[in-house]
Amino acid sequence: MIGFDAGEWGGSLWWYSGDGAQRRRLSANPVVGLFEHGDTVWALGESAQSPRRGQVLVLEKDEGEAWQPHLGPQVLRGVAAAARDGETLLVASLHAVEEIRW
Repeated sequence: MIGFDAGEWGGSLWWYSGDGAQRRRLSANPVVGLFEHGDTVWALGESAQSPRRGQVLVLEKDEGEAWQPHLGPQVLRGVAAAARDGETLLVASLHAVEEIRW
């Protein structure tokens, strides 16, 4: 998976096969971080539903082994940094730090 954040010009999240022959867009929203958690991947980015919030996109594999995105918790907009600490995702914006439990 590769996430792109082009600022005001948008961004996206893509899955590529190991040999690069196949690809699929998973999200049309900017992505600023990817975090593995068990069998899932959390993509942290901007929310399409709320211009004042960010969004966690939870990706899980379906029965055919294809990644499927699901909306996770909303977070502060303007994510400046994020880090995983055990079962917690710490998300820092320009104004505050949020803690998200897996």
